[in-house]
Parts: sequence; C-alpha cells; structure tokens
Amino acid sequence: MKFEGIILSGTSTSILPIGGGGGVDPDAVDYTDVAWVETDPNGKFSVSVNSILATNLIENEEAYIFKDYGADYFNGDLIHEVDINVASATGSAIAGVWAVTNDVDDFNNIANGPQVTVTAYKDPDSISFTLRNNSAGTQNSISGLSYNTNYYLTIERDHDAGYSSAGRSAIYVYSDAARTILVGTSNKLTGFTFVDLTAQISLQYLGATGSHYQASETDTLTYTISNLTLLGSPSFITAALTGTLADGCNESDIVNGGETIIITLTGGVWGATVGDDNALTTALIAGIDGGRAEATSWDTLIKESALNYTHITRDSDTQITITLPAVPAYSISGNESVVAHIPASCISGNKSISGNLIMNIINGA
Repeated sequence: MKFEGIILSGTSTSILPIGGGGGVDPDAVDYTDVAWVETDPNGKFSVSVNSILATNLIENEEAYIFKDYGADYFNGDLIHEVDINVASATGSAIAGVWAVTNDVDDFNNIANGPQVTVTAYKDPDSISFTLRNNSAGTQNSISGLSYNTNYYLTIERDHDAGYSSAGRSAIYVYSDAARTILVGTSNKLTGFTFVDLTAQISLQYLGATGSHYQASETDTLTYTISNLTLLGSPSFITAALTGTLADGCNESDIVNGGETIIITLTGGVWGATVGDDNALTTALIAGIDGGRAEATSWDTLIKESALNYTHITRDSDTQITITLPAVPAYSISGNESVVAHIPASCISGNKSISGNLIMNIINGA
C-alpha cells in the first residue's frame, strides 16, 4: 500500500475564500458527487461543489472524506492541484487535506502504513506542509507559511524517477492562483520539496480531507480546501552533473584552478540571463555549498569570495559551465563535499530541480 496525502495543523480566525465560484473545471473534482463517502460524526465538514470547510476539526475524532476510483486507477504519473487556507488552530493540531491511497481511514492511521503523505501542521506559529514517505521513514517540509492566506499546491508523482527508479513525489507551494510564485522554505529550496518512493504501487482512493486521529489529543484546526483538480503527467526537471569537479578532484586542483562544473538540464531551460552580472547568477553561486566550516574551505574562499559571474558560461538553453579560478589559499583538513542546490529562480518559468548535485574534493595533494 502506498499513500500520498496532505495534513494540516495549527491561531487566528477567519476563512478567506479560495478560487472562484460556481463553475467546475473539466478536470476539477466535484465534492458533492455521491461517490464521495463522508465519515463526519460531529458535523465538522461543510461541503460544496468545489470546496470543503472544516471547522474546529479535532484530533481525537475519526472524520474523513474519500472517493473510490477503482482498483489501480492511479497507476502511473500524476499531477494534482488543490488550494488551501488555514484560518486557525490550537496547540499542535494536524489534519489531512489531500491523499491518494489504497486504504480509507483517518489520516493518522493511514499514515502508519508504507505510504507517502503530504501534511500541513502548526509549527507552532505558522503553517508547514510536509511530504512523507513512511515506507522509507523519510519526509521533507515546506515551512514559514501564514494563517488566513491562500496557498496553491501542486502535488506530483513521477512513477519512474527517484531512487532505483521506484518513483518520486514532489510538492510545490505557490502564493498565486497562476502558480508562478513559489513560497515557503525547505532547506535551500523555495516552495518545493520531494521524497523518493520505494516501490511502484498502483493506488485506488482519493482523499479530500480528514482528521489525524490521536485519542489523547484535543487540538483543533479550521481550514478550507478547494479546487482539487486532477491533471496529467508531471514533468520533473532534472539536472546532470559532469565536468572535472564532478568526477572528484584533489585539494591541489582547487588551489590551481581550472576545474569545471557542467550542469545540464532535462525537461527545463536555464534562465536567459544566468551567467550575467545579476541576482540570478548570485543566487546560483550562493546555492553551491561546501561541507566544511574552516576559514580556508569552499564557502569562505570560493562561494563568498573568488567565484563570480565571470566564471559562469551559459553554453545553451540546457547547459551551463562553471570554471573555477585559482584559489591559492584553499586548504582543508579533511575531504569536502560540495552540494549544488539550484534555485528555482535560475530556471525559466521559476521551476525547481528535483534533486541536488554532489561533488567531492579530496584532502591532500
């Protein structure tokens, strides 16, 4: 069994409407369809055609809304969109706001299986969305989001990507309905995070929302979800790393200069002005992080000093080359791993890269 879902958590009050009114997009979900099965013992859900309001949904009750699409319906790539506004929460409340699964239950009990879950929770004074792969025990969060604010989420699954080609799920969080402005943070990424899956398993149920049942918890959450839309296949942008530094190099190679980092995109295009003297190039350089704290290591001498736009060439729409200058003072007491986090702003269309690029510098001659 595998699950992909969203869970909310969270203190203020007012519901801001998300999206438009009566009409439903051809690919949009109609929450009033009789095929949706609602378990709501205390009347916490108010359901309309394209939105669900959950009012003071409490953690120690089992309430949820699911639809059976038939066995193996979600059997490959997918893109789903949903809009979310969290009005208020108490304590560390959690609730589910999106799911694809092979089980129907509250979101906490579903999440105990070998599944992927997207969650949003109170952390404690703002909102976070968390993407989970429980079968591998991994998760990543996008945090620093606000109450009473409309967020527009895109959730993707690439059935053949990721570790051992077992699949990868990703979540994007936007501040605009056109889904062009990514918001929130996840490590070095803005508005985007992903987890690799462990098996290619087909899925049956679509979950609209639900409680995160914990018998001893009485925290509550008020939120609106709306405009759930099922789209086509995702197009993850990936990056391949080549060049002399990608193959691994010695400390002396960095001292002498001339090492190259070549980054080639698949499914995406570099911003037209990457490599010019501008904020995009500065952001690209700032995202290449060294792994040592010494004053003579990568971050201090290269990222923050020696490396600049003159060392970056946009070879084509899909390839850039970074050529390192000589850095005579570079000195490390152990091996240094250098990780390139590519900012979404450097990619045409403000799209994030699925993954990071790792290079190794060997201490010594």
